[in-house]
Amino acid sequence: MVLKKWKPLRSYQIKWFEIGLILFASKVYFLSKEVGDGYSRSEYFLDSINASNNFNLDELEDNDTNRPIINRIKLYRNLSYFRNLISSKIQPYTNRNEDYLFLPQNYFAGFFSEDDISKFREIESLLESDKLLDNNVFEFKRRLSKNTELKRIKAFYKILLEDFVEYEDDTSKINFAGARRIVLKVKSSKFKLHLSKSINLVEPAEYVNEEQIPII
Repeated sequence: MVLKKWKPLRSYQIKWFEIGLILFASKVYFLSKEVGDGYSRSEYFLDSINASNNFNLDELEDNDTNRPIINRIKLYRNLSYFRNLISSKIQPYTNRNEDYLFLPQNYFAGFFSEDDISKFREIESLLESDKLLDNNVFEFKRRLSKNTELKRIKAFYKILLEDFVEYEDDTSKINFAGARRIVLKVKSSKFKLHLSKSINLVEPAEYVNEEQIPII
């Protein structure tokens, strides 16, 4: 019998393998998910936002060793800002036949302020701090690989809708912000409901409470 030659496996090369490792670690260390449950980009974002918002940055000295951790926490705090921003921009629509909450299906110039766009630029600059995003284990960086900033912001807006908003399949067309636009009928915003079951891939390992790690 001839054995096939083994090929070396590079880090972040196989998405399902990386996500499988996350799920295995979550079961062992966080007791949060079954390995077969799957783990979406939305879940990863919500977990990381929760971890970053609950971490005290003053505990970390700003040096070369800690800077990637600090940048990753800043990345998710900025993403948390946009999650809250999108939620705040949900608006009601009412006419004689129906009423619903809505968001525009597509980004248009002026929907984000200059301050919002500055935060988006900061997210772009901090992507290298998260290896899972930087290597497209959770597809994000590739979605933003556009040749103009407006196209990148449009792609980013689509991701925000996918990961932070629950909406119906059907759309509507209404007058909004000075134009006739296609809108999504929003059901709700996505938030992490069970914080005790979060997977913390943001906080440095040395800050994890060892008493919470089970013996296996």
